Amino acid sequence: MVPLLLVIYVNYLPDAISGTRGSVSMYTDDTNMVVSHENDSTYHAFHAIDVVKKWCAGNCLVLNATKTECMMFETYRGTANRSKESIKENKMKFKQYTKVLGVFLDKHFKFTTYIANVSKKLTSSTYAIKILMYKEVSREVL
Repeated sequence: MVPLLLVIYVNYLPDAISGTRGSVSMYTDDTNMVVSHENDSTYHAFHAIDVVKKWCAGNCLVLNATKTECMMFETYRGTANRSKESIKENKMKFKQYTKVLGVFLDKHFKFTTYIANVSKKLTSSTYAIKILMYKEVSREVL
């Protein structure tokens, strides 16, 4: 269960970034920000992150850099423009995929990582069911 004080604090985060090109979606303690721009989305993303950092500092909160992930969704026509200055300035790593509410998303929305993860879980579950069935059948035979 999420602490009530955190929910009260974070509830005003979307208002803080309303002046940027970002939008926020929140579910309990999981906050996602999406920034889009036709030319240089990296600059606008880091600007929005700076606004969030300032908002956190103003509300006596700290943005956890180890849990903060940055990912650029790209079209098949071209890759996203990542300005090198912004990347060095913020020292953030770009991820190839991320997990949002239990679903793995990759930069092209192909869901290959998600399908591989679900397949792995299903394979282990199927194996466990086979073992249980084998043990049950072997008891009946004896």
